[in-house]
Amino acid sequence: MRLLTSVVTCVVVLLCTPCKAYGPDGHHTIGAIAGHLIAGTNAEQQVHALLGPLTLEQAAVWADCAKGVDEKTLKYRGAGKYHECAVFE
Repeated sequence: MRLLTSVVTCVVVLLCTPCKAYGPDGHHTIGAIAGHLIAGTNAEQQVHALLGPLTLEQAAVWADCAKGVDEKTLKYRGAGKYHECAVFE
């Protein structure tokens, strides 16, 4: 019985896909949740003042997009490559 339990556990662990709480999808999800949590509050007004027309969902990937900026020329190297960064180009 122990062997069967161990085998089933190993198979389940190996077949599970990662939840991808990182990357653009994960960041967009967290930004959307944050936007819903602050809706109707003073924090929402402050965020709107800082971000302008961008939502927290859109702005959540900014740091990843900023990593694509060349430090010497301050030009974005990934223009057109990542659709989630288009709002920052």
